[in-house]
Amino acid sequence: MTAITHKTIMYPVCTGLAVLFAACAGTPQNAAAPAWAGNVEAVYPRSAYIARQGQSSTLQEAELAALNGISFYFESEISSEIIAEESFRQSGAGEDRRTSAESRLETSTLVRSYTRLIAVRYARDPWVNPATGAWETVAFIDREEAWTLYEPEAAKVRDTLLALSGAAENEVEAFSRALRFNLAAAYGGSPDFNAVRGFAQILHPGRARAMFAETDALRSAMPEKSYSARQGAAVFIDCPNDLDGLVSTAAAAALGAWGFPVEQNREAAS
Repeated sequence: MTAITHKTIMYPVCTGLAVLFAACAGTPQNAAAPAWAGNVEAVYPRSAYIARQGQSSTLQEAELAALNGISFYFESEISSEIIAEESFRQSGAGEDRRTSAESRLETSTLVRSYTRLIAVRYARDPWVNPATGAWETVAFIDREEAWTLYEPEAAKVRDTLLALSGAAENEVEAFSRALRFNLAAAYGGSPDFNAVRGFAQILHPGRARAMFAETDALRSAMPEKSYSARQGAAVFIDCPNDLDGLVSTAAAAALGAWGFPVEQNREAAS
């Protein structure tokens, strides 16, 4: 009877331990906080990664919060660049003078779309913080890996600007040359170009500076080049049926605002 009693007592105890171990194995909460919980850069250094931490009641929502953190980082970093580019775009008379709000909205939309194209990964060790009961994780971008994916997009806008500038430089006819420089300057200050240039700079500063070195120099010189080209393209207005000169006067004012000199002598105009 003693042996039977012993076995009878021990069996429920072992069963209870087995149930307890199974319950512990099924719990998503880690025994200890992951290394990134206290310091994200300890695991994902800024030189190699863009990383943001997210937390929420579910793992899926925590991942989304971390992803939104990365998108917000790109947008906020690029916003300061947009302000500088707006002054560049508006420095040439006659260029598209969209408002700051319109430009920023368009650029932000482009930035969000670029962020979705980049390989965003998540920490392999998400955990439930026992102090808050919330899931915590990290979304991160490997800069080198992401640059490989994004480089063709960056090269495309760089090459477009170089082609527009080259066409302007090689144009012989004065008025066409001025118009081509205007086109190149407008593209260099557009949200399409700014979003890509800014995104590339934040994604991988070193590689972006090397890729855009020539176009950065071009954009700095473009307002002066465009203005000089317009100054060299004098215009003569021929409007014989102009009552009281209203049309000629208005046309001269508009062309003058664009930086085109208006000549009274047809032979002196380009």
